[in-house]
Amino acid sequence: LADTYFPYRSVCAAITAAGGNACEISPYISPYPADFASLCSTMRDIMRQKGRKFVFAYWPEPDKSMHEGGVECAKVKKVLQDLQGGAAALFDSLKEDTLLLITADHGMTDAEKNVCIYDEARLASLLKRPPVCEPRALSLFVKEGKGEQFRAAFADAFKESFRLYTREEFLASSLLGEGEPRGDLANFLGDFFAVATGGVSIFLTKEDAARQHGVHAGLTEEELRVPLIALKK
Repeated sequence: LADTYFPYRSVCAAITAAGGNACEISPYISPYPADFASLCSTMRDIMRQKGRKFVFAYWPEPDKSMHEGGVECAKVKKVLQDLQGGAAALFDSLKEDTLLLITADHGMTDAEKNVCIYDEARLASLLKRPPVCEPRALSLFVKEGKGEQFRAAFADAFKESFRLYTREEFLASSLLGEGEPRGDLANFLGDFFAVATGGVSIFLTKEDAARQHGVHAGLTEEELRVPLIALKK
């Protein structure tokens, strides 16, 4: 759906268009590696081929386990040990003149208080449609002419835990990054955008609120800090 409605040129596509050799590997595209060892094996095979190349690889752990059990749970520690062992073995097998960069798309923190937005009846009654994006970074679509009422209701419910921006304030904040925004960005941002500064996360259902133990996309240091490991062969 994202590729259909919000298409963009990826870094791999940009490198290929410029005449370079680039590819992407993840469990969601062919050849669909079933485990981290298979992902590393596919990377290794490609990197051993002749010529300069750029390989982008993605693996959904430890994100998945952190969401399910929290950042500090025993399963996460085992997952991280396995990932570290696999990454070290991959690096040892690579040829000279190879740079391996390991990073993440976000930080993570343990959930302190998860709530359902529809439990806030006054606030929910002012919404035109359900919020989107993340439980700690919500795009909020408000009924016509109800902006000030919504701002007051949101402040009453979540002022200590979220920073609320209008669409214009959010676009000016640089929280989406530097550079020129795509032309249709404002069309799919809500009237307001709320970003967590405290321990509360806002879900659409009580079931989701009860299920998520690790959360991200807020403005706490744990969520903003992202690792970058650079290994040069």
